[in-house]
Amino acid sequence: MPRYVIMADEDINAMIAYLQSDDQAVQADETAHPPHKPSLLAKGLLSFVIKPSPYKDQYPEKPSLDNEVAYGKYLVDAQMGCYFCHSAGLDKWDLENPENTEGYLGGGTLFATRKDTIVSLSLLMDGNSEVSKWDEATFIGAVKYGQRPGKPAYQKPMHPYPLLDSLEVGAIYTYLNDYSGQ
Repeated sequence: MPRYVIMADEDINAMIAYLQSDDQAVQADETAHPPHKPSLLAKGLLSFVIKPSPYKDQYPEKPSLDNEVAYGKYLVDAQMGCYFCHSAGLDKWDLENPENTEGYLGGGTLFATRKDTIVSLSLLMDGNSEVSKWDEATFIGAVKYGQRPGKPAYQKPMHPYPLLDSLEVGAIYTYLNDYSGQ
């Protein structure tokens, strides 16, 4: 479960409302599960390495879609966490200040699959990355539908986001072009 430490209350409340809804996907079932018993390693990690994020007095407001750069940054950093996979590694995140994450949006995280190893793409619009050569329509098609020019569809862990509005994906594209690895 990702930790959404910089997500706006509006979106946290929307997630809670969905989890409490009558939607079939979030309904409890009668499956009996054995009690969870963390291993010694898990207990050690939870005690000494993985610490809960502190509560804040105030969380950020969700930006308006009218400000595409701010909205795109919010999606990349707070709501969708694109930088989790599209940075230097899965263990180097700065949850409070994502831009301080090692290799922020530069790609390179390795994901081993049964067949091969997948390397996350750089999202930097620096003219060198595959993504930086795409126009906005191509980027939207890649994010929403997993389609990329001249290549097969994405493989897991990347997956399509068909429920994202094209305006939201366009805001991500605008933010990435604005950021460009400053």
